This record gives sequence, structure tokens and C-alpha cells, in this order.
Amino acid sequence: MECLRDNLLNHLVGLSAYCAVQSYLREPIAFPGDYIAWDREYCQRTGVLNAYLEEWAILNPNAGNEAFNAQDGLPFTWGRLWPLLGTWYGARWTPPEIDASKYNTFTSRWEETPRGYGPRGVTRSTFSLLEWSQSAKVEKAWKELYAQHGLLFDPFKDKAQVFGMTDSAIIGGWPLSLSMRKARKMGWHGCVDSYESMFQTIRDLARLKVTPPMQATDFEE
Repeated sequence: MECLRDNLLNHLVGLSAYCAVQSYLREPIAFPGDYIAWDREYCQRTGVLNAYLEEWAILNPNAGNEAFNAQDGLPFTWGRLWPLLGTWYGARWTPPEIDASKYNTFTSRWEETPRGYGPRGVTRSTFSLLEWSQSAKVEKAWKELYAQHGLLFDPFKDKAQVFGMTDSAIIGGWPLSLSMRKARKMGWHGCVDSYESMFQTIRDLARLKVTPPMQATDFEE
């Protein structure tokens, strides 16, 4: 059963575990990146909408042998999500640290950038969720939540797999925008509110016994 709940590409598994533990410990849900990561426009992809796009592509006679991007289609920032996480989990939340001396800075080891020119990527963070997951206090809290809610998946068994994936989504300072131009021109107009979709996904993760439930039972903005 546990292996069926494992998803390497769902950063909400690590994020929801982080929020649940912080709420349980009555500690703030702190943002690990800087203000560049906080404010950058990022796109999310909801699995259900992806499935509808795939169905549309199969049924569209003009979509054969074409490649399409898939994303929710509406703007998203971590800075907008973070206060919502606080509401959903009944916890305090904190924005990025202002003091520059508290950041660790990492520069990409690759001199050749994806675009073929320009500076190498720089990542700044005060901590990582992978580092957070290695705390004895955090592990103890998770074990208590695991038993309390009868969970069937333990992200702490492979921390790098789960929390490393979440770190890669949250901390980076570069935007992510997947163009939907081709699909739009061919008649696809599906879109999803990423914030509401994230709430529903985290709620479903709790129903599947992957992570503890949120305090909120209905989506609130």
C-alpha cells in the first residue's frame, strides 16, 4: 500500500508534512527562500487538468503528433500561497528573512546556462526543508502525528527524495512559465485556480493517509 502513495514529482507531499509538523509544534511556517523566490511567478500543474488536456488532445483531430505543455493557466506565487497555508493549518507564517547575512548562497556549477548565455543561476536560502527534516525534534513530532492519524506513508524514510523535491520547487529564484499558446490556438481553454487546487490536493493527501489533515475543511482565500 505504501508504495502506491509515493510520488517523486509531487512537491506538496513534503510541503504538507512541513506545515503539519510546524503547526503541531506551534512554530511558524517559515519560508526558506529569499524575496526573489517569494515573488517570482511560477506555474503549477494539477493532475486532473493534465488528464483533461490529454483527453482533449486524443479527441482533437488536429492534435496528432503534436507536443503540448501542461499548466494550470493562472498566475501563482509562493508569497500568495504562504498566508493561505497559515490559514489552512491554523499556524503562524513568516515571510523571507530580511537580514542578508542569514542566507546561504549557492551558484550553479554549470557555466553553460540553459539559454546559452547570461549569468549562472543563484539560489539563496536561510534553510532547506531537507535540513529541517533532519531535526530530532521534527522527527519526533512526525512519529507522533503518524501514529495519531494512522498514516500509511512516511516521507522521513527517504528525506532527500521527498523534501529535496519540495526544496527544488520552492527555493529557486528563477520563474517557471510553460507556454500554453499552441494548445490555446487549437481550442484548449481549460484552467484551474492553483491555490484552490493545492488545497484540494493536500486534503486528498490526508484522505489517502499520506499526511495529517489541515485544520481548515473548506478552501478559504
